[in-house]
Amino acid sequence: MSRHELAPLDSEISCVVVGWEKDLGSYFFQMYRTDNDCPFDTPDDELGCDFAQVTAPATIIDEVRKYANIPADLDARLTADKAHEGTREFPAAVSLMNAITPEINWDEIPIPF
Repeated sequence: MSRHELAPLDSEISCVVVGWEKDLGSYFFQMYRTDNDCPFDTPDDELGCDFAQVTAPATIIDEVRKYANIPADLDARLTADKAHEGTREFPAAVSLMNAITPEINWDEIPIPF
């Protein structure tokens, strides 16, 4: 996973991050406001946190533009992150299920209702 912190546009925003998440196969961004007192560190706005949700860096850059200054080389940096980190064909959870041994025959498992 890559992570780049960007300079917020105003003082009401404490943090804006963008990056590439290999396990999700998606570019992402998260924005936190200064008054965010959530004990679970939940972002105030985010995109790209589902499998293959954002596959082009321009999509993330367009979304982040309203919250942070965009470095001129951000598109190239995000593209390089994806090339360096790689991608997955399936969500990580599916890959884990495929690793279960021995193989489970779901047709033989009794349904309890």
